[in-house]
Amino acid sequence: MLKPLLRFAEAMAFLYYCTKLNACFMPAAERLLYAKVKKANELYCLINHSDRILVALSGGIDSLLMLDALCRLRDSGVLQAEMVAAHIVTDGIDYHIDQPALNAYCGQRGVPLEYRSFVFDKNEKSLKSPCFYCSWQRRKLLFAMCREFNCDKLAMGHHADDAIETLLLNMCRHKSISAMPASLPMFNAELHIIRPLILLFSSEIKTIAASMGVQAVVTRCSLAGNTNRSSASQLLDYAETLFPGARRNMFAAMSAVYEKYLPAEFGKSVCIDHLNVIHDTHGE
Repeated sequence: MLKPLLRFAEAMAFLYYCTKLNACFMPAAERLLYAKVKKANELYCLINHSDRILVALSGGIDSLLMLDALCRLRDSGVLQAEMVAAHIVTDGIDYHIDQPALNAYCGQRGVPLEYRSFVFDKNEKSLKSPCFYCSWQRRKLLFAMCREFNCDKLAMGHHADDAIETLLLNMCRHKSISAMPASLPMFNAELHIIRPLILLFSSEIKTIAASMGVQAVVTRCSLAGNTNRSSASQLLDYAETLFPGARRNMFAAMSAVYEKYLPAEFGKSVCIDHLNVIHDTHGE
């Protein structure tokens, strides 16, 4: 008697969720977006009701869909958090952001949008790893904006493929097994970087964007060419051809680590604490 009642309660809860989101009338691709973002929030406790979230918008489809999903969940009452969107303009390189289009996108969703900028200093060091240099400069500005707008969460548009590529990069180049967590505490947990798209794969995001008619409003920088990350992406593509389903299996493997079956030094744990701690940049 109890099991049928539980199944009925689950069905009613799902129907209520679909009604709140108007999900019953959405194409399957859109339902997948909102369902996976909602599931990520539940699995990893990404967002609390009292949070203020700075949503980092690069202008690519990943971050645009992330903002849309968070707004839809906010409007449905699933999430009760305040949001501010942010875009970091990079001067000195051949990149272009369609600011009117980005302004309109955020305005339609009732989210204020703030811009900050920095100049890409072209020198031997920055040109050696331009994507890393640019990413770090942007992130420092985003941290500063979190303090400026009193945000305790910084939402980034990284997805499952990004996490797997980071895992491969760290194994191949840095001799460590680490990737992108769904939630990463920073500055003594005063701020958390969250990744609401972490359960979505790149192929799913492209399908969803096409279904919703969402297009990137930023042009690709010419410096973002043959990078270590693009090599990791190619490696992942090749693994998928050899072992169909490799992406999903590798992502799942990060939650199924058998420490006793790794060749660690005798008497030592393979687990390393504080591997991803980034030093406080309040004074910079």
